[in-house]
Amino acid sequence: LSFSFKGKSVFTTGTLGRQQSSQHISTTALSKLRGDIQRLLDASLTNSSLASYSHAWTVFKDFAEKYELIIEFPVKQHILVYYVAYLFSKDYAATTISSYLSAISYIHKLNSFGDPCSSFLIQKLLLSTSKLKPSQDVRIPITKNILHQICDFLPVTVSNAFEKALFKAMFLLAFYGFLRVGEITSCQKVINKNLILFNQISRQQDQLIIKFVTYKHHMGKPFFLTIHSASNKKYCPVQCLEDYIKLRGVQNGPLFCYVPNIPVSRGKLLAVLKNCLSFAKLDMSRITSHSFRIGMASHCADIGMSDSKIRLLGRWKSDAFKSYIRPVNLV
Repeated sequence: LSFSFKGKSVFTTGTLGRQQSSQHISTTALSKLRGDIQRLLDASLTNSSLASYSHAWTVFKDFAEKYELIIEFPVKQHILVYYVAYLFSKDYAATTISSYLSAISYIHKLNSFGDPCSSFLIQKLLLSTSKLKPSQDVRIPITKNILHQICDFLPVTVSNAFEKALFKAMFLLAFYGFLRVGEITSCQKVINKNLILFNQISRQQDQLIIKFVTYKHHMGKPFFLTIHSASNKKYCPVQCLEDYIKLRGVQNGPLFCYVPNIPVSRGKLLAVLKNCLSFAKLDMSRITSHSFRIGMASHCADIGMSDSKIRLLGRWKSDAFKSYIRPVNLV
């Protein structure tokens, strides 16, 4: 049996670098189902997780080749001990090491091998990496003040009225909706499964409702997020989205797009954001697309919203959002 990330095969029987021939399914009908199995497995992971796991296996294979190791499945504990030490010696962050081991865990669990990374020794090593090389998230939140500034500089960074309305609506909705960049943009000219479509947006009086059909940590049920109108219409997410839709039209497809079914690319959003930050003389190195989500979480904490409410609105699976909270008055 084999499994692939982004088309790169990862063999779960035999050895890395010495692929054993597998017994082929004899009937054509059953062999065709292998493609469906792969698609189902791919759909169980987000695009970012697929890319991360694929890269993690590349690093693991490089490690095995460097030290002339033959890796058998299930991977033995002493191999993983050396692997953790190898990553640590290469100055990988603790969170990255943990993520790379997650890729190994995932393949083992798929094949009912058990998780070799959950052993007491491996967990102690991971704990030590976080103590000796603690990860520091240097990103700062986009506060309301910063949000207004980047919106104000849109007219001098984009070429026409449509783009001004488009990116203003994207910035405001990214903030007020706790949105991940993959929910409003795409890395390629394709519609990924978490991209918000036009038919997921509805308006009720002075409220905007987003129906999240699928998202990271999605548990099978849609989630409805209500965004209220702001008193200042210039920076009101509901009003600005309506202004954009008047130019966009009401045809279905990605909510934010230049033409139907061609979503705004992630690169384009980041380029426009960087230009706005540059004109506003703000720190481009510490503000990213994720700073909108960090900013809204920090804003909600600043106004006294409960942790459970922030977790719900931001669609977090755990209390991981607490690491995002920043004192907004210091930004």
